[in-house]
Amino acid sequence: MAVELIGEATDAHRVQMLAKIVEKQLGLMSRMVDDLLDTMIADASATKSLEFAATDMHALSEEVIANTALTSHREIRLSGGPAIGMWCESALRRAMENLLNNAVKYSEEASLIEADISTFDGRTVWKVTNKGNAIPEDQTEGLFQLFRRVEYVGSQGKIGWGIGLPYVRSVAERHAGSVVVTSNAEETSFAIDIPDDPRPILAAAPHATV
Repeated sequence: MAVELIGEATDAHRVQMLAKIVEKQLGLMSRMVDDLLDTMIADASATKSLEFAATDMHALSEEVIANTALTSHREIRLSGGPAIGMWCESALRRAMENLLNNAVKYSEEASLIEADISTFDGRTVWKVTNKGNAIPEDQTEGLFQLFRRVEYVGSQGKIGWGIGLPYVRSVAERHAGSVVVTSNAEETSFAIDIPDDPRPILAAAPHATV
């Protein structure tokens, strides 16, 4: 989208800003392909460790949302307070981008997309919600199967390659967490639920790679 906008832009400053987004996203895409290959060919004991460091989820969310809103021309609202934990920033960034891009792709045109951060009992939940048709309950699990292409009523033929959501689940589980999907006739939400410091949990797990 940023590349297309460059072709339409007449302001030099805007062109430069969009070019920086393109450059950054290409780097993120390259690393995402690497992670996808890791997921496909490695078993649990051989999975590459994530790099955990103090991460400000609110600041990260603001950055990812700003980029997505700019390229999609959609309104994305962030709510919730600060949340800082020992997480892998690059992995969470790509997981957020995947969920936000899905929200843009499958939501009602021009409708509000909402992201929310909540914390409780040493855990943090990052949730994105969009307006649109419900995902059938019997197809929910299929969304997280690699290369499984799911189409549902109201998707208007928009079928993905089945890579993004399996990656999101992988990121959540590698943070000792999970992904929860809720969907009804009015809206759909995807929530990443992870502990503020997953390292002790991962270290205690069999075949730990932390």
